[in-house]
Amino acid sequence: MERRRQYCVTKIGTPLVTQKKGKNTLVVSYNIGNWFLPIMYLIIITWISCLTYIVLKLFRRFKK
Repeated sequence: MERRRQYCVTKIGTPLVTQKKGKNTLVVSYNIGNWFLPIMYLIIITWISCLTYIVLKLFRRFKK
C-alpha cells in the first residue's frame, strides 16, 4: 500500500483527491485536543447527576 500525498487542500481545509482507475482509498483522521476527555467526563457526570435528582424528586413525590 503506497501512502504518498496525492491530494491538495482547499481554503477551508477540504481535501481534494483525484481518483485513479482501480481501488481508491482515502483515510481521514482528526486528533482531538487534551481538553476533550475531561469535558466529556464532566458532561456524563452532569447527566447522571440530573437524572438522579429527577428520580429522587419523583420518588419523594410518590412516597407522600
